[in-house]
Amino acid sequence: MSDTTTPAISSASFAELIEIAQRENWCVRPGCTTCGSLPFRRALREIPRDEIIANLRLMTHGFLANNSDMFRLIIWETSFLGYGGELLE
Repeated sequence: MSDTTTPAISSASFAELIEIAQRENWCVRPGCTTCGSLPFRRALREIPRDEIIANLRLMTHGFLANNSDMFRLIIWETSFLGYGGELLE
């Protein structure tokens, strides 16, 4: 996936990012050594902190079971943004 797709969604909400990533089949593997999952990670960094936390709380068990790589990448990426205990709740 080229980096040129990321700016087009810089104003996307968390839910829109998830939808785009699934529809466009973006790489969301936490340890990808080919692309680094950069389009997804860069777009995620554009979403406000409170929106990420609120939407993480809304994720269903079904979503987590079917999208474990994406969930792990979200947790990995947001863990570096200084959310502290809020991320663990």
